[in-house]
Amino acid sequence: MAKLNIILGIAELQANSAGMKPIMSDNIVDGETIDVTTVSDQPSITCLKPDQVWMLTAIDNPVWVKFGRNPSAVVGDSILLMPGIPYSFSATPGFTLAAIKE
Repeated sequence: MAKLNIILGIAELQANSAGMKPIMSDNIVDGETIDVTTVSDQPSITCLKPDQVWMLTAIDNPVWVKFGRNPSAVVGDSILLMPGIPYSFSATPGFTLAAIKE
C-alpha cells in the first residue's frame, strides 16, 4: 500500500500586491493522509475557494493523481508523484483529487 499526504492551504499574497507567490502560507485549510491502493479513490478534501493550493507528498511509494470535480486517477495517464517530494498545485474551486498506485 502507498500513502499520500494531502494539504490544502492558502496561496500567499505578495506584500506589494504584485500577485501570487508560488508558495503556501502557514494558514492550512484542511489536511489528510490517505491509503492509496490500485483502485482510484478520492479524499474527503475539496477546494472551496479561489487562491487555495494543494501540497501533496507521496509517503512511501509513487502515486498517480488527477484533479477534477469527480476525477478518476489512471496509472500512466495522471500526474506521477515520486515519494518524499512535496508537490504544490494551484487548486480550482469545486475540485478534489483522485489517487492510485501501480
